[in-house]
Amino acid sequence: MHRANRVLQHVHPGAQAPPDDAYLFGARSSGLSQAETSAKSSGLSVDRLDVPKLRDVLQPEADTREFRSQIYGILSEPLFTPRPGLSLERERALTTSRVQRLAEARILRVEDLRDNPRRFFAFYETIAASDATTGAKLGIHYTLWGGSVLWLGTDKHHQRYLK
Repeated sequence: MHRANRVLQHVHPGAQAPPDDAYLFGARSSGLSQAETSAKSSGLSVDRLDVPKLRDVLQPEADTREFRSQIYGILSEPLFTPRPGLSLERERALTTSRVQRLAEARILRVEDLRDNPRRFFAFYETIAASDATTGAKLGIHYTLWGGSVLWLGTDKHHQRYLK
């Protein structure tokens, strides 16, 4: 059973997913994804989809759920709305604004890389899934720069840059 079908069974027990060949021969031509085809053939609609339950299946780490919810709250702000077609200059400025907003929220510290790596990776994974450019810039900030100060810096550096 494919992962999409397992998720469908978990979210909507008893739902019948179409056979795999239905995706190859029918769903592609209709423009529907495999998940949409499975849901449609099972009589399900997006309106009835249990999003919190689906999130629990896709992100099973109970210890990071509340933390991820905080991140989703920030990602739902208008600043994080996708804006395709921007010039390179405007895309860079938007990414910088997004990184600044996430840093100002103070929901992650560089020390989490050492003290709470699950929290650190939950943060990075959630951001990168939403916006790869912002995720890359945050990764550079927190791991390349912050990690260098954290692991290679002295107490003087920690006091000056990490507090």
